[in-house]
Amino acid sequence: MFKFLIDSIIKLFIISPKLKVIEPFGEMKYINNEWFGSVEGISPDHKIELSICVNNPDDDLTEKVLLINEFVQDYDLIVLNLYTLIFEHYKKLKLEKTEEEIEKMYFLSALSLQKDHSWWLVMEPAYNVESIYNYFIRFTIIGREIVWKNIN
Repeated sequence: MFKFLIDSIIKLFIISPKLKVIEPFGEMKYINNEWFGSVEGISPDHKIELSICVNNPDDDLTEKVLLINEFVQDYDLIVLNLYTLIFEHYKKLKLEKTEEEIEKMYFLSALSLQKDHSWWLVMEPAYNVESIYNYFIRFTIIGREIVWKNIN
């Protein structure tokens, strides 16, 4: 694990002041105090919109890339916890779906690492989800604890 982190962290290539390639995730653009890109290497199944909040484009991203790599290592557990919370939410509303159905209904589409090292995550509904379930579910995580969500 440590070798993976070292190998992937410091492979940071500057293409222009507003564009970087961060391995193993890919190209990111600087927009309004954030490095942003649709990247591979986080989800095993699809690209994720990743943003890294910074004070300016020259900020050192080494520590933040380390945190992203830690997130990648814990990805399965984190997403499983999100699916469990979504399942419990619908169960309370008497709109119950199985956990397997929930996993087919939503996917992690966006991940934002904030300046304070909290995470903002977005679970997006699949294109074929019934309209009653067709909304984005958001979470804020500090450490590995979910401290806010837009569902009960």
